Amino acid sequence: MMKFSSVSDYLEALRAGRASAILPLSLVAEHFDVTRAAIDRMVNMEYLSSIKIGSSRFVDVQSLTKLEDKRRKDVEKVRKFLEERARAGQHHIFYDPVMTSIGRSWKVPADRTYIGKVLGDISTSTERENGTLLTVLVHRKTLGKTRPGPGFFGLAKSFDRKWKNEDEFIEEETRRVLRQYKR
Repeated sequence: MMKFSSVSDYLEALRAGRASAILPLSLVAEHFDVTRAAIDRMVNMEYLSSIKIGSSRFVDVQSLTKLEDKRRKDVEKVRKFLEERARAGQHHIFYDPVMTSIGRSWKVPADRTYIGKVLGDISTSTERENGTLLTVLVHRKTLGKTRPGPGFFGLAKSFDRKWKNEDEFIEEETRRVLRQYKR
C-alpha cells in the first residue's frame, strides 16, 4: 500500500509519475455491485491495491484495471471450457472443474461469488448472441437431481424466462444449449 501524508504529497507523487489514479472504495464497491466490506476484503486479499492519503484509503486504478482484465480473460476461458463441454454433448458439469479451470476454489466464499459473476457474464452474452443460457450446464453437487445455483434462476428471470417446474426448465434449456453448440 502506498501512503501519503496529505493530498499535496499524493498530487506531487502523481505529477512525478510515482503514483497512479485512485477511486474511493465506495465507488469501486458500486462498480462491482458489492459492499464496501467486500472491497476491503479484496484489498486485504491483494486482489486490489490501495493508496492511503492521510487517514483515507482509496483503490489504485491500475490494480482495478488489471483485475477487470483478469476477469475478462476468466470469462473467455470459462466460456470456452463450457462450449467445449456443450459441443461434446455433456449435460452438466459441476462447479469444481469450472472453477479450477481459472485457478479458483469452490471452498473459498469469495471465489464462489466471483464465479457467479463470471457465469452471469457468460449467460448474458450467450442470451444476447444466440438466445441460450450456456451456464445451465454448471450444476451444484447435491444428492439426487443436480441443478444450477440460485443465481442462474435469478438471471433467467431477468431475461423473462418463465417456468412452472425448475427441473423441466433446466432440461429444456439444456437441450437448447446442446442443440446450439452441436452445430
